[in-house]
Amino acid sequence: MSGNTHYAATRSPGDESLEIRDEFRLLLLCARTRVDPQQRELIRALTRKQLDWEFILAKAHPHALIPLLYRNLSDFCADLVPPAILEQLESDYLVIAERNRTNTTELIRVLRLMESAGISAVPYKGPALAALAHGDITLRKFWDLDIVVRPRDIIPAKSLLISHGYQWRPMKGQVTGRNEARNIHIWHEYNFIHPDTRVMIDLHWRISASRFPFNVDLDSLWEQLVPARLLDEDIQVFPTEALLVFLCVHGSKDMWWKRIGWICDIAELLASNPDLDWPYSIELATETGARRMLMLGLALAHELLQAPLPGQVYSWTRSDSEVQTLVEH
Repeated sequence: MSGNTHYAATRSPGDESLEIRDEFRLLLLCARTRVDPQQRELIRALTRKQLDWEFILAKAHPHALIPLLYRNLSDFCADLVPPAILEQLESDYLVIAERNRTNTTELIRVLRLMESAGISAVPYKGPALAALAHGDITLRKFWDLDIVVRPRDIIPAKSLLISHGYQWRPMKGQVTGRNEARNIHIWHEYNFIHPDTRVMIDLHWRISASRFPFNVDLDSLWEQLVPARLLDEDIQVFPTEALLVFLCVHGSKDMWWKRIGWICDIAELLASNPDLDWPYSIELATETGARRMLMLGLALAHELLQAPLPGQVYSWTRSDSEVQTLVEH
């Protein structure tokens, strides 16, 4: 796609035209793995102010920003952050990092189990996204492991997980036995937990529930899986262009982008993939009913985290009045 890459330099989190409190400015500036010199100076300038650090910690947790907040504050202004706050951030980061490593090891084990059973499984979000977008599985906080299988494989995959100690936690209305096929038509995932390790797995056969206005043929995407590396292991993942659409759908369906970490995922994925095949993403989003969801996710990542967008894509996000209304909201 032609068009110069567009940067929202005039609407950075340090710009006073954005009417948000300094504590949120700091969170937004730290919600990235790439910090330029100007942003670094803004971070240091903000930490020199009288900030409500307890408020910052209280917001960083639900917004999934502890790892990035800790890394950037410790790298750029450890001398300006109250020692007790930095110690708490380090402690919280180490807990997240250890859990992420444990969960990632378990993800690879489960993928290998499924592979040996003839089930093609694709990791989605979680550690795979951390590695692909952030470049480090410890820099993205995730709670569970999302794995996608074809609809025809959901029953064997469920049985496999149960046989290896996982407990199925059916949602209200989900049934088993002869009528279980009904679940496949109505829902889009099964939830599991291992009682010993407390690892949680969301086993998907669709990206969203059938009632949600998004319809993608995952079978066709299986022909386009690409290789990736996770903890020095070979895995297969969805094309980045498709993953971008999926993440924008996820943010739109789950409480309308309630977590800054989800916007950070979009920004990091864009920054890590400057050669993205934009026509592919746009076409996929349009065909599946997710074009506006894609535009909203891109607009939020650009507006709040200065994610780079091609000029034409940026123009599309600006020309859709509904997208702009949602961005302001």
